[in-house]
Order: sequence, then C-alpha cells, then structure tokens
Amino acid sequence: MPLLRETLRPTLKPEQADVYTPTLSAIDEDISRYRGQIELMVYPFKALGGISVDQAMLGSKGLVTRGGFRDRSAMLIQRGKDEQWKRFTQRDEPALAQVKLELASDHLLALVSPCGESVECSAEDLQPDRGTVVRAATYEDQSVEGRMEDSDGRLTQFIRNHLASLGKYSREQLERIGVLLPHLDIFRRIPHSHTGGVDGSTEFADVSKYLLLNSATVDYVNKGITPPVPTEAYRGNIIVKNGWPANLEDIIESADTGFGINLHFGVPSTRCSVTMVDPETGIKRKDGEPLAALLQRRPRRNKQPTMGINIADGSEGFGQKIFAGQILVPRKEKMSDT
Repeated sequence: MPLLRETLRPTLKPEQADVYTPTLSAIDEDISRYRGQIELMVYPFKALGGISVDQAMLGSKGLVTRGGFRDRSAMLIQRGKDEQWKRFTQRDEPALAQVKLELASDHLLALVSPCGESVECSAEDLQPDRGTVVRAATYEDQSVEGRMEDSDGRLTQFIRNHLASLGKYSREQLERIGVLLPHLDIFRRIPHSHTGGVDGSTEFADVSKYLLLNSATVDYVNKGITPPVPTEAYRGNIIVKNGWPANLEDIIESADTGFGINLHFGVPSTRCSVTMVDPETGIKRKDGEPLAALLQRRPRRNKQPTMGINIADGSEGFGQKIFAGQILVPRKEKMSDT
C-alpha cells in the first residue's frame, strides 16, 4: 500500500499547473524530524471571534480554557419563515466577526462590539440548567438541541443591539435571532473519519473536536492573494507555527507533544464562504478568495476546497493540559486506502 502523499492530487483544470504535489514530494521521508510550535485558540461562541490562550485542557468535547470556557459551547440561531430554528453564522451575517471576545479574567469573558458596547459572562452562564429547549438545524442534515436564552437575556440583547447598529434588520427580524446554550448532557458523536479512528464528541462544533492549521500552508495558499488572508479567517484551535513545511498536515496519521498527548489526524476540513470574511472588519471579500486559491492549491474533499485537518485526542488525553509554545512532532505518515 503506497504512502498517502503518493496518491494525493488536487483537482485541476487542464490549463492549471499542479503546485500542490511538489510540496508533498519535498517533505522528508522521516516526518518525525519536523518540529512545529503551537498556538491555541478557543471559540466559546460558534459565530463570533476567538480568544488566544496560553494553555487549555483537552476536554471530552473540545478545548477548555483555564476558567472553564469551552470551545463552541454557545451558538447563535435564527428562526426562519417556516418557524424552524437554524444556526446563524458569519455565512449569514459577516459583521458578526466584528464582535470580539476578551478574557476580562480567567473566569470572566467579555463580548465587545465595534461601537464599544460590551457584556460579560461566566462559564456557568454558558451552561444553564433552565431555559426553553430548542432544536436547530446546523451542518448539512444535522441538528442540535440546547436551551435558548430568554429574549431579554443579556447575551441576546447584546447580539441584537449589534445587529441593529448595522441598520439593515427590522425589529421583527431581530426578534427571530437568539442565543442557544447547551444542555448539561449534550453529546454529539464525531465520525471516526474526522477523528483519526478514535472516539470523539463535540457540543456545537460541526464535525471536528479540534481543527489544526499549519501556518506554512496558509502562507503557501496566500501566494498570489492580495491582500493575504490571515490565519484567523480559518478559525483553527491548534495552529502550528514554525517548523512544519506546507501541507505536511495532510499526510500525518498521528503526532504528539512529547508529554503523553497523542493527537490523531482525520480528514481535511472542507471550507465555505466564512473564510472570505475579514475577521477584523467583518467585511466579506468580493474576489472569491481564499476559496478560489484553495480550489487550485489544495486537494478537495467531496468536491469542496479544504484547509486544515480535523483531529482528536484519544481517551488518554481527556483532562490533560496543552500549552502554547509546546512542540508538536509528527510520528507516523498515513497510508493510502486506494
């Protein structure tokens, strides 16, 4: 059975040059010689900005900050004309990217709008034991169930105020937007293809316990894109800086930090129009980037462009801490299943 790098190919038009395959050929046969330094990002709210942290716990459903804030543990939702709820993200409203998250302290999270309005919440506020139970459509044919904050709740009012400031939402439209928080026992199993074969679950993340990005791959895709797309646009949890060549993450089966934490690599993450939103301004690009570059410079999955890898830790990782600055070492290369 050949190595995966020997069979991976991008889907290209006849006039397009293959710049991807040479990057795999240039990777050393001994991938364990590469050492990448990691950064950590947690996104407590699915559609809003993330927070950079110096350490996090590998929780049963994703990264958890020192103060207990969990990745993708809150989600904005919108009630449609059919009266059914569905997720409300930057795909629907790019200006949600303007809402920044800051840790006021380990145990207090601040949401800040561009006009200076802010609201604070604790980790406990994001996991209520009461509230209206709502089921909302999310990724593809999936749905999630949680407890919706009351319409006069602080988080809901903050989001509605931000949207109202854009000047394009009617009062009726704003009243159809809410904040969904998880049940205490919410459990969404992730397909093994996305976890490298180990068991994994999430709260409101789509199909990934953790998303790993390689900054060298971002630089590789940015060749020819002006202005370049920031790494933050891809909303990764573990970002590998310095030491990994471009596209190495595509062929890794497992990697470790040297402290007993083994990470299992699943399939590449498919990307959508959210990547076109500037995370600083909340404005969606009109040139089709980075999706156009991803289609030419990266392999596709299910005919969609990819960037980043869905990964998970085994049960031995639960409760372990991971630190920014740790070195991540690839241990094994995937074999092709063809």
